Amino acid sequence: MQNPNMPRPNEQAGSLEASIPASQVASVVQELRDTYNSDKTRSKGWRLSQLNALNRMLTEGRSELCAAMHDDVHKSDFEGFLQEIAFCQNEIYETIQELDHWMADEVVGTGLFNAPAKSMVQKDPLGVCLVLGAWNYNVLLSLQPVSGNPKFLFAN
Repeated sequence: MQNPNMPRPNEQAGSLEASIPASQVASVVQELRDTYNSDKTRSKGWRLSQLNALNRMLTEGRSELCAAMHDDVHKSDFEGFLQEIAFCQNEIYETIQELDHWMADEVVGTGLFNAPAKSMVQKDPLGVCLVLGAWNYNVLLSLQPVSGNPKFLFAN
């Protein structure tokens, strides 16, 4: 038996068209790869600007996002903000605070065979990633992975 209080997708779920036609997906992915390959995404400044822009979008678009969550899964504005937008913003704040540490090279031990060399792990972005969103927490699960990599979002 289904719980009548459980959020359900609206009647339009599954019948809506994507904002990017399938014929354009390859060109969008190529544009993201070109951006990555230009080394533009490696700098701290670029990453901070992306994180701040995402935070600004969540702040300025809060009412629109909450209205969409209400239409899609019948979440109240409070529930949508608390369960999705606030969590995303918290992740953004934490990422901004930890960015220097996460980007810093890490000195690791060097084996005797390689002495007197010094070994380190360089933490660089590795490319473009695809983020698949879920229908029940579409804002949180689509936007929370804020690693600074160019992303292609596919929200269900």
